[in-house]
Amino acid sequence: MPGPEHAACPGAGMGQSPCGPLDCLDRRTSDQPMRPAIALCACLALVAGCPAGPNKVVQRRDAIRAFNADAAAWRSTEGFQTTRWGMTAAEVVAALGPTAAHEDGKVVADMVVGGYEARVHCSFAGGRLSDVALWLPSLASARGSYADIKGLLSTKYGKPARERTTDTALDDLATMHALRSIGAGFNESAQLVSGLPPTTTSTAAAIRDEGANMRTALERDRLLNAPFQARAAWATGETVVTLVLSQERGAGADVLVKYRSAILWREASTQKKQEQARRAAEF
Repeated sequence: MPGPEHAACPGAGMGQSPCGPLDCLDRRTSDQPMRPAIALCACLALVAGCPAGPNKVVQRRDAIRAFNADAAAWRSTEGFQTTRWGMTAAEVVAALGPTAAHEDGKVVADMVVGGYEARVHCSFAGGRLSDVALWLPSLASARGSYADIKGLLSTKYGKPARERTTDTALDDLATMHALRSIGAGFNESAQLVSGLPPTTTSTAAAIRDEGANMRTALERDRLLNAPFQARAAWATGETVVTLVLSQERGAGADVLVKYRSAILWREASTQKKQEQARRAAEF
């Protein structure tokens, strides 16, 4: 069973572990040449799906100003449950209750969250709360658990800013195949309308199209036979929330919900690099 650090792998640019099937699909589909009609549809989808979110920008700007004005006293208005970004370890222990304890520089606690038994890991940057990882292992139903937890997070944070699952990956493959067929149909219709004699598809083009269709079919079969995987992300002015579900064949699903301070994560990243440089200097 993978640990929390491996469950965060699928993406969204935050994990460091090897990619999962959904990440592989992202690269394979992006590497394939696209017809103009497909490219146009993709551009329109991107434009339609880009939220403006000016309120979040203003909220984050104000939070950064407040942090810079008095970093030692700063406490965010956001966090996990009653914890707040910027709290000290002692404050986090008091906020989480009697099950909380110090462990390897973190604060950990066992609790029930939304009806799920969970292990909470709180990380600190410069002695200030910057990350909270909520670990829910060995859930019986992968799709059911993901839908339930995503629904709870959506109730609190709104519609996910990003989402990628095995099912949406299969939908994308079907859409790409349909767009290829539509593009071929447009070309044939244009030739008929223009009155020009039909042209024979070049051997190179025919091989390219057949290869694309074969890759799509193989990827579809692989996804259908692979365990369900999913990830989604939300963002507020001060917090980034990531939901990741991973599953090994024949085993229960593991869920990681990670909350990250948008203000302190840069400081945490800088500290990790400094610690890595310090350790490297000892060799």
